[in-house]
Order: sequence, then structure tokens, then C-alpha cells
Amino acid sequence: MANWADSFALTDGFTVGEPKIISDNADDLPTIDRGLNAHATRAHLLGASYCYSVPELEKVRANGLELPTDKAIYVRQEMDRKIATIGVYGDADYAMQGLLTYPFTTIEDSVGTKTALAKITSFINQHWNLKGGVFPVTHIVLPQALYDDISITLSNPNTNLTVLVALKQANPGIEFVKANELNAAGKSGKGSIVIGTIRNDILCNRVPVAFTALPAQARNINVYVPCYCKVVELEVLQKDALLRVDLK
Repeated sequence: MANWADSFALTDGFTVGEPKIISDNADDLPTIDRGLNAHATRAHLLGASYCYSVPELEKVRANGLELPTDKAIYVRQEMDRKIATIGVYGDADYAMQGLLTYPFTTIEDSVGTKTALAKITSFINQHWNLKGGVFPVTHIVLPQALYDDISITLSNPNTNLTVLVALKQANPGIEFVKANELNAAGKSGKGSIVIGTIRNDILCNRVPVAFTALPAQARNINVYVPCYCKVVELEVLQKDALLRVDLK
């Protein structure tokens, strides 16, 4: 992606679908390809800065020290947080889609600590049936509150296995992840669960310009370091790879 561009063309399979058979009348052998749409989206330029005061600079120079790097780390962390927020929620002002706004296949159900083992297992099976097993589940992303609850709730009074451990043992190869951003997601605000194949070739939060610090600039009695990055919306290349469960 060109870092100077103000808009980008991304592809998705929302309208035309995913891998499909495309007829070829000139040949008896069907041609398989992936139907994708191209759509334009604006780039979101994120900017921030950190600064050092003259007294700080004088103290560092007088004592032969290095300037502290914690301020730069804080700016980087805040930008990373904003990029992650756009990836999850999108940005309505920029018409950006996120994990919780993209039109994935979505179902509604209720999940509690006592029913989590059976319900999450059924969601895995539903994903398999809906997608025909084409996209095996690699990740299950849970609201942090639910994840924490099933981490301490026993799956059976006669065992010492928690619900989370029982799920992991029953589903080897699936990574269970918690996300605070999912706590209040969904129509009811009770949270959402995301299930499916999560890889960079499936969906990716596009960042054309990574975190960049510009040369320091003197302003009054402070020295500022401007920083910026550029982000576009979540690019989804395989819509059918994910199933979203809105809790009710």
C-alpha cells in the first residue's frame, strides 16, 4: 500500500460470495476462482506527540544521561489501542467496517457459566455446518468477562477441570482468546463471541503507515516529537470464515 494515498481499494466477498464455480463454456473443466468485490475506503491518519521540557533536557545533558523513552512508548501504545479499536468497532465517521460491524453470519444466543461448555461446543458445530467444514475453527474470541468466569468455574463438581480447560481439552488446536472490547458488544450490549478461521489471509487490519516518529521540533520552551500512522478498515477476504454470536 502506498503510504501517500488518501483512499484505498479493498476487496471483500460480501456481495458475490466466496470460493465458487465459475462456468467456462469453452472447456468441460469448471474453473474455480474466488469472487471478490472492490470498494474504496478512506485512510484514517492518526497523529499524536510527546514532548520534553527545557528543564528535562538540561538535567539529562548535565548528568550525561539518555532521554527517557517512556513517553514514546506511551504514544505508541495509544496509537496501537486506537488501531485495535478501529479493527473491532470500525469508524462510522470514515465509513470503516470493524469486526463487530462487518456483516458476518450472526446468530443470537445466551451463554452462562453453567451452559458455556455445551453452548460453545454447539457454536463450533454450527460454524462447521454453516460453512461446510471449509473453514476449520482456529480461534474462539470471548468477552473478557465470560472468559474470566469460565476460567474459575468447574465444569463438573466431581472434577477439578474448569469450563475453559474442559473446552480446550475437547477442542485441541483451537485457541481461546479473551477481548475486553467484546464485553458490551451485540444488540443487547451483553457481549459477542467470534468463532472461526482467523489468519492474515482471511482478515487483516490494514495499516499502510506504521507508527512513525518525525524529527523533534522546538516550540516555546518545549521540544515536541510528532508521531503518526495511517490505518484503513478491516479487510475481510473470506466472509464465511467467521461466525459471530451476539449474546442475549
